[in-house]
Amino acid sequence: MQDVQAIDFQLLNHPISNVYVPAALGLVKNATTLNLARSSFIGPIPKEICQLDRLTYLNLTYNDLNGPIPSELGNLVYLTTLNLYNNRIVGLIPKEIGHLNRLKYLNLACNDLKGPIPAELGSLINLETLNFGNNPTLSGTLPPEFGRLVNLSELKLPYTSIKGPIPSEYGQLENLRLMDLSHTNLNCKIPPELGQLKSLVELHLNNCGLYGKIPNNLSKLDKLGYMYLQDNRLEGCVPAGFYDRKFSERPSYSWKKVNLQGNRSSELNTFRWTIKESRPGSW
Repeated sequence: MQDVQAIDFQLLNHPISNVYVPAALGLVKNATTLNLARSSFIGPIPKEICQLDRLTYLNLTYNDLNGPIPSELGNLVYLTTLNLYNNRIVGLIPKEIGHLNRLKYLNLACNDLKGPIPAELGSLINLETLNFGNNPTLSGTLPPEFGRLVNLSELKLPYTSIKGPIPSEYGQLENLRLMDLSHTNLNCKIPPELGQLKSLVELHLNNCGLYGKIPNNLSKLDKLGYMYLQDNRLEGCVPAGFYDRKFSERPSYSWKKVNLQGNRSSELNTFRWTIKESRPGSW
């Protein structure tokens, strides 16, 4: 059993249901892959899994796991994927996850996590995807340390109780393609540093208590095609650059979807732009 390198419960012809994750999995010392997704497991994540010190891939999604995230997961220093999506996991996010320097994909969304996001996660310099969304009691402020995650492509924290401000350091995320901080408690201004995100394609900042004016330099982000700022407390005029984008003859430069409705300015509330995107192979 110790020579087994991949454990994938999705390959079972007769999936199990409503049982605890076997602690004996901790005996499979050479395992590099552990996929227990969609297996109807219940109960806590056994600490014995944290003894699999060669593990690079851990997927426990779509189960009914509860209890806290074991801090001992921070010992799995070879992990590149940690996916706990859609369970009933509770408690704090362990700061020890910040030890996983090889981690590229971190998904803790759709659980019942609470408390602040550990600043130690700013050490995950190889991280490409971070998704903590749909944890309603996840609170505290956005860690400025995330500005060091220079390889980050997706930052998702929607439907949490995270508060602002949006740190100016986030303007250093040069590879960020998607930022989703919607349906949170930011209650802050949009920092002009977001206009430095040259790779940004989607910006979701709706329903999060934003106030003040929209920075004009957001219109200069060539790749930005989707921007959702609706249902906030924004004021002032639509930046002139937005109209230039709206009527641009450059397909790659024009807006695809923009929604500014539900703010405190009549001009913002009337600016909305949606185009029908062509599909591959169509004219």
